[in-house]
Formats: sequence, C-alpha cells, structure tokens
Amino acid sequence: MEKGASPTWRSATMGAFHDRVHQKFGVEFDTKQWLDDAMVNCAYRGEQTVYQKWIDTCDEAVNWFLDKLEVPRPVLNGSRKRNGVRSPASGSL
Repeated sequence: MEKGASPTWRSATMGAFHDRVHQKFGVEFDTKQWLDDAMVNCAYRGEQTVYQKWIDTCDEAVNWFLDKLEVPRPVLNGSRKRNGVRSPASGSL
C-alpha cells in the first residue's frame, strides 16, 4: 500500500484468508496447511510468527482497506451492464 491522498497499492493481488470477499463467495483456506507450505517454500528461513500474525490479522487489514476504497458492503447479487460493460450489481463485496 502506498501513502497518499487516496488508497493505492502496487500489486495485482492482496492476500487475505477470511476477509469479507472470501466469506461472500464461500472460499475457505486451511491456514495451517498454508503456513506449513510457506515454511517449506522458504526453506524455514522465514519467521513463522510473522506469517502467523498475518494469518490472524489479514482479514481485518483487508476489510479496512476495502472500506478505504469505499467498496460497498452489500453482497453481489449478479451483475448489470453499464455503457456496454458488465459491472457488479448495486451492492458489492
């Protein structure tokens, strides 16, 4: 995330496990398995407590960020076309 007049970030993705977007679509993660895989993939050089802290707090952080981006709270209920482009129906994540 970048500090500025409005929220922005420099990546195509943001990582979270139990944020409202994942909850809406019923996506569940086995965070223990994810942590085990992360530790193996970094050859146990990573600090496991840092990974665990992210697992424990990422949903709060990502939900806060979505609020800052003013992503509407109501759940997506299909989509509609606006100017020929499909966009989320009123309401969103």
